Amino acid sequence: MSGDHDEPVFKRIGGRWAYNPGNPVGRALIVGSLLFAVAMMYGLHASSRWSEGELRDAVHAAADALEGQPQRNSTIAFSGYAGIVEDAVEATGTGPEYALGLHVAETNSETDGDGPGTAAADRFEITTDDTTTAYCLSVSPPRSRVESAAGAHQPGSGNGWQAITAETVLSVEVAEGGC
Repeated sequence: MSGDHDEPVFKRIGGRWAYNPGNPVGRALIVGSLLFAVAMMYGLHASSRWSEGELRDAVHAAADALEGQPQRNSTIAFSGYAGIVEDAVEATGTGPEYALGLHVAETNSETDGDGPGTAAADRFEITTDDTTTAYCLSVSPPRSRVESAAGAHQPGSGNGWQAITAETVLSVEVAEGGC
């Protein structure tokens, strides 16, 4: 037997126990601990960043969710489409926790041909800090038309008027690339 195997795996240094680099098992434990720490740091870094596929899946799932259920006009008027779109992307659960680095920016609206200033859809560019791809999300009807419907009132019971609690079914289109 060589002298290496006579050394203990752990050695007491300054009142604490530590791996003993003089023992082959101690050396293996030192190297293994370092590799484990590096792997954990890499995993933590990778789980806190968006990938191209995660962004694509999240945007398409959000578009399906927005089209799949009617939205209350009062919610649209209060938080706007940008807030609703961002919430829908976060709700998919795809991508890093808390959707870090997600950006939803409103861009120019498409015109529907009825004259200047009329919009067929509100458009949003969805990007992240970690990806190079942008997605253009077109939501119709435009928010201005929904807000005018949300402001409507009807005669109510009792003493006056009550707000209409209408809902709007959105039409959402997704295109890869900027708006």
